[in-house]
Amino acid sequence: MAYEGRSKSLNAQQSINLFPVLDTNEESKSVIAMFNTPGLGVFSEPATSAIVRGLHVMRDKLYAVVGATVYEVTEAGTATSLGTITTATGHVGMATNGTQTLICDGTTSGYIVSGGAMVVIADADFPAATDCIFFDGYFCVTVLNTGKMNISKLYDGNTWDALDFITAEASPDNLVGIGSTRQNIWLFGDHTTEIYYNSGNADFPFERVPGAIIDIGCESLTSLAEIEGVLYWLTDDLTVGKSEGYGFEVMSTIGINYQISTYSTTDDAVGYTYTLEGMVFYVIDFPSEDKTWVCNVKTGMWHEWSSVE
Repeated sequence: MAYEGRSKSLNAQQSINLFPVLDTNEESKSVIAMFNTPGLGVFSEPATSAIVRGLHVMRDKLYAVVGATVYEVTEAGTATSLGTITTATGHVGMATNGTQTLICDGTTSGYIVSGGAMVVIADADFPAATDCIFFDGYFCVTVLNTGKMNISKLYDGNTWDALDFITAEASPDNLVGIGSTRQNIWLFGDHTTEIYYNSGNADFPFERVPGAIIDIGCESLTSLAEIEGVLYWLTDDLTVGKSEGYGFEVMSTIGINYQISTYSTTDDAVGYTYTLEGMVFYVIDFPSEDKTWVCNVKTGMWHEWSSVE
């Protein structure tokens, strides 16, 4: 399904709060139908009404950073404060190794949540981490205003060595964020992306895949999302891309690209994924523009969300 583009004479389609579903069954009365998008319900109400900056699940608990407060949320929605971090706004990175959840906020203060308690990482070698993942036994973090990725000790988010890092050097741009597929680490810069693998090297386990350099960067750290081993993000040329092997593929249509190009603010885009009845969706929200776009990644069809005021 296309979308309203630069010229309404060419394409004036819109799908607001309805998403198209294809039915390839030869006996179906229609090939395509429009379904209502799901709504929202209240699951948990933490004590603070600040902005939710990060959510991450470890085992049967949800950990939420709301403003400066970190909450542990049970399956019943009961939220318990575990303490506060140094910042109250901006992105937080969160990742888990199964027993520890790492939280980073762009400062040299990192936090580990484990056993229902949160502690500050005491190791002075913990860097000013802007984003994080867990991969092959290591917490991996991007370092503020550099091309560096640092790693923790194996299965230990409390221990770091300042010399345990690599630098994405194909281009001098700084790293924006980090993501992972099932086999690789993706380092997203302002204008380029590099892909790494676990080589098993005893000195440093991760090396760049030969030739795996993409001349596409990331416009917004918070647009990064992963599901079923595929990464999705807003590229630096304001298209929506997804990982494809050691390369990438543009998901957004000409109409969607035009819509995004008209926005004055794009670096605050927030992306996430969800599944519904076997369908997988990537959602990208532009809060400054009050616009939310959703793509069914299996069909490539887009629709728009709009709240009722």
